[in-house]
Amino acid sequence: MSFYVPPLMTSSLLKSPDTTLLDRKDQLVAYMESGCKPRTDWRIGTEHEK
Repeated sequence: MSFYVPPLMTSSLLKSPDTTLLDRKDQLVAYMESGCKPRTDWRIGTEHEK
């Protein structure tokens, strides 16, 4: 069984990608942390998908 998945067309995908090479682990950690919510915005609750 196969499913058709249409390509995503978001503005972030249309921009040219950042091709900066990482030299150290802390650069990767900093990049990942930049997408996190601040601790003050954390909430406890049930997660669900619609």
